[in-house]
Amino acid sequence: MPFVLDQFAKSYEAWIAAGYEGVVAKQIFSLYKAPTLDGKTREWMRCKKMYTQDYVLCGLTRADKGRSSQLTGEWGLHDAKGKLKKVLQAFAPTEYLVPANIGKLVVEFSGYAVFDSGALRHAQFVRVRADKEPEQCTMPILAAV
Repeated sequence: MPFVLDQFAKSYEAWIAAGYEGVVAKQIFSLYKAPTLDGKTREWMRCKKMYTQDYVLCGLTRADKGRSSQLTGEWGLHDAKGKLKKVLQAFAPTEYLVPANIGKLVVEFSGYAVFDSGALRHAQFVRVRADKEPEQCTMPILAAV
């Protein structure tokens, strides 16, 4: 089995390097139609590359989830001129979501892709970055196409 896993790992890295998003493995008799509307099934295993990015808390807002509103953070990056610009809205533990932390708190998020804006796809809180200054969180430099 270690040989098979080693070969898969090498193939997976090659696929990611070639620009593929990830791999889906399914049971041989599993249908391509999922039983739920979100397209997910326990019979399929998804393996996607995760990206991480550090952001600065730049505002607070409420995200509507059904009938209740939950406090959430607006997270930003510094542009080339040093101005903090909002690039995403994502949840973090509420103890960090206080006005005193705006412009000061640096947090690491993980997600499945990085957009040109610097935002992560499906951003999830990872940890607070007490070792990093807010000014170090900058917009990605885009290559000319």
